[in-house]
Amino acid sequence: MPEKTPKDKVSASPTRRKGVPSVKMIATSMEERIEAGEVEPAVLGAAYFEDDLRGTCWGCENPGGKDQLSRCHIFPASAQKAGDTPKGFDVNAPDNFFLLCDSCHKEQPDYILNVEVQLEWLKTRVHYMERQTLMRSVYAGKGVIWYHVIEMAYKELGELTEKDYLGVYSGMQEDILGSIKTTKSAAAHHTNFMANCQWKLIEFLLKKSFRLLGEKRAREIFDMVKEREDAITMENNMRRVERETKRKEG
Repeated sequence: MPEKTPKDKVSASPTRRKGVPSVKMIATSMEERIEAGEVEPAVLGAAYFEDDLRGTCWGCENPGGKDQLSRCHIFPASAQKAGDTPKGFDVNAPDNFFLLCDSCHKEQPDYILNVEVQLEWLKTRVHYMERQTLMRSVYAGKGVIWYHVIEMAYKELGELTEKDYLGVYSGMQEDILGSIKTTKSAAAHHTNFMANCQWKLIEFLLKKSFRLLGEKRAREIFDMVKEREDAITMENNMRRVERETKRKEG
């Protein structure tokens, strides 16, 4: 009688943790959110447009296959234990996960309890073919614009009082530095202090803008600031091209 052999072990990375949804469930949840208009397809890049949410990193677009992807909490389990998540919130629900390669998981901002900010971080990831040794996850662009939303609302539009305007910045340092927490995660997120400060700044300004102006109006002013910033960038680029052209002709 032939000797029985043990069943082949299914190799998967990372190993399935108790309560954590499968890669398929997480990908399906994101597909549904995109179809519902809750998430822009561009956020996921090639992972979405090449119909490979289950095998491509949602951050750097590394097509390493599902066995190379980590199931990464957006709101960490430690936040639920600390009582920092909304009542009834399930940190192991499929829509509370990204599918990231190990490198992106390690650079995912720590303890940023705001889905919109985490999605914005996702959009800023450098393509895996262009990844450099210097850490590229710090992205202040969006933060700068939200900073100017508060400034424009007060100085140009008169929609904020001086007290509200000054209150935002007087409490900024204390709020940001006091709320940065180092948490343990499956991928041991980096603890780069400046990176976490940058993303905490974006979260802080987003919440303050929505509270003081209302979300609809804050987004309207954001678009106004963005249009102005884009115009300035375009003008500067044109001037740079003109200078380069004159230099070559001269």
